[in-house]
Amino acid sequence: MNQIASAAELALSTCPTTSWTSRPIYDYSEQRLAFETMKRQLLDDARRARARVFVMLVQWALTGAWPKFRNAPVFFLRQILIWSAAKKNFALEPDFPNSPPPWNSKYASQFLDKTALGWYSLESDSWARELASEEFDSQETNFQMMNPLD
Repeated sequence: MNQIASAAELALSTCPTTSWTSRPIYDYSEQRLAFETMKRQLLDDARRARARVFVMLVQWALTGAWPKFRNAPVFFLRQILIWSAAKKNFALEPDFPNSPPPWNSKYASQFLDKTALGWYSLESDSWARELASEEFDSQETNFQMMNPLD
């Protein structure tokens, strides 16, 4: 395992937790949502949390301590760290520290680039598509149960 994935595992073991999850929001008239609407809502949640996620990762990398955020930023931070810890194909960084933070800004920026920036550019769309697909299938199953064909 390379240094970035190891650092992501360490970060995941120390980062805050939350019971908040990103889910599509249904309207009050119980109308079913289109798949693309669900996906767009999920990506909007991720986009709104992005700045705080960046702050959390940089502060941890520079100080070794997590800032006090909760809900969406913590949820997306954990998604990013899980994805980053599972990635085994990061290019090895020749001088990336093998010790826990605090690190200097060079390594903090490398960690941010390989984790959060990578997730937002490479994985967020797949994540939203997978979760929206699950929610859409569940919605359709529930609708069919409540409105059986005679």
